[in-house]
Amino acid sequence: MRHGETDWNTCGRLQGQTDIPLNDAGRKMAVSCAEGMRDVPYDICISSPLLRARETAELVTKGRSVPLLFDDRLKEASFGVWEGLICKAEGYSVPLSDFGLYWRDPENPEMDPSVEKLTHVAQRVEEFLTDLVNDPRYQDKTILLVVHGCVLRSFQYIASGRETFCGGVSYNCQVHEARPYMENGRVELEMGDSHIYYDKSMVHNYYASMKQG
Repeated sequence: MRHGETDWNTCGRLQGQTDIPLNDAGRKMAVSCAEGMRDVPYDICISSPLLRARETAELVTKGRSVPLLFDDRLKEASFGVWEGLICKAEGYSVPLSDFGLYWRDPENPEMDPSVEKLTHVAQRVEEFLTDLVNDPRYQDKTILLVVHGCVLRSFQYIASGRETFCGGVSYNCQVHEARPYMENGRVELEMGDSHIYYDKSMVHNYYASMKQG
């Protein structure tokens, strides 16, 4: 699950690891999601420790007797000096000619050295999934992960054969089914369906007009 909405989401600002809280709409979204997931079974919740993910996890799991854990490897990409800048076409302020290069070409020389590369995000996500699959405590468990856009892109990257970072930014509180497994000594990921469990009138794609090209 991607975290709920924040004020920086609504204006297309890069949040990265800046610790932005949910806004009122994001909290309502998470509460609605909890109600929509009332009959969806899961045994444990593991969240990014960043506030917007933590708040989402706490609201979604409220009233359920499931452990809530946190793991730094599920944090959003650090956008360094870009954090707080706008990546939408309207008001675009990132010093990169085409923001799509961040997804398509992580080694591009235009990338500021303070910006965490998606390949590094994918590496820490892969380490997390490997530990998850190999930990006997989690065998045969259904786990809710509350994460961020670039972490979900990393899931898709692993699932697609680690060739390209494809797909758009998930909606806030959108849930994706996935099954990690080990093959030839390396974690792999099978992606399933995605779901919106909350009131669909709350769904907004604030990154539809992201500047690319």
